[in-house]
Amino acid sequence: MKLFTIGCSFTEGQDLKKQSIESYPHILAKKLELEYYNFGAAGASNDYIFRKIFELINSNIITKKDIIVIQWTHFLRKELPIKHKKYNFFNYLPNSFHTYDDKKITKMDGNIESVQNTNKDIEGIDKIKIEIEKTNKEILEKYVINFIQEEYQLNTTKNYINSLYTYLEYLGYKHIHFFGWSGCIIDSIFDKKANFIKESFGEYTSTKGNEHPNKKGHEKWANFLYNKINEFNYLDTFQSQINGYRKELIRLNTEIELNLETFHKQIKEQQIINLDNELNKIKSIRLKKLEEEIEEETIRLNEIKNQTKKEIEIEKQKRKPKTLI
Repeated sequence: MKLFTIGCSFTEGQDLKKQSIESYPHILAKKLELEYYNFGAAGASNDYIFRKIFELINSNIITKKDIIVIQWTHFLRKELPIKHKKYNFFNYLPNSFHTYDDKKITKMDGNIESVQNTNKDIEGIDKIKIEIEKTNKEILEKYVINFIQEEYQLNTTKNYINSLYTYLEYLGYKHIHFFGWSGCIIDSIFDKKANFIKESFGEYTSTKGNEHPNKKGHEKWANFLYNKINEFNYLDTFQSQINGYRKELIRLNTEIELNLETFHKQIKEQQIINLDNELNKIKSIRLKKLEEEIEEETIRLNEIKNQTKKEIEIEKQKRKPKTLI
């Protein structure tokens, strides 16, 4: 069981200092004790959300065991694909004329999987994007003025939501839907469905307009979604327990490794202490023996000295001149 989240900048965690750990997908996944993949993309449209969910399902990345959290964004946004040489990019209109990468799951250091930009490893990618933006800016501006029609976009979003919701519900996927902020809300979209949440992310966290929620807002929304997921009985208790045990095993393994490292360090330190004690003991024994030898030698030399003195004195007596008297 895994957690998949998708949406625009609200789900990506824009304006947070540490998106990877402060955004609601990370906080929610931690509470659920699940691996997670956050496909939130700044400026993304409902075209992207609809396309990406089906892409992940059709490639068997999302399964019926997983939990899908879908944050629908403003209906006026539109996704346009761009082909530049051999690379694929997207524009999210009308809110931005920047060139964006698609999102995919890739393996990072240590084979840890995470959601990354598709073209992030291309050399000079930023220059390529700037080149595309300069080339297409005038065309895109004219497109926004002439071809983005509000009623059409609204109906398209309704169709996306209706078809995706019905598809997921009919096939038995575990899914939750909500809108990013109050300005996105489309009335009468599954009003009676519990897993289509009535509160928007921004509205629930008291975020003004379409500003991005802060860290506390993400924490509050993660707690709200966590309670909803439990309410809908989406958690596979057995799988959740296995994930919990797995995490506990990883924690214990790390703890054991640290303890072993400390233990080995203590052993080495004790070995050094024992070696020092042994050396000091040997030094002490040798020093004592040396002192004894010096003392014995001193006694012997003193005896020789005294004996020599006596002999000299005797010799002096012998050489002393005899008197005539």
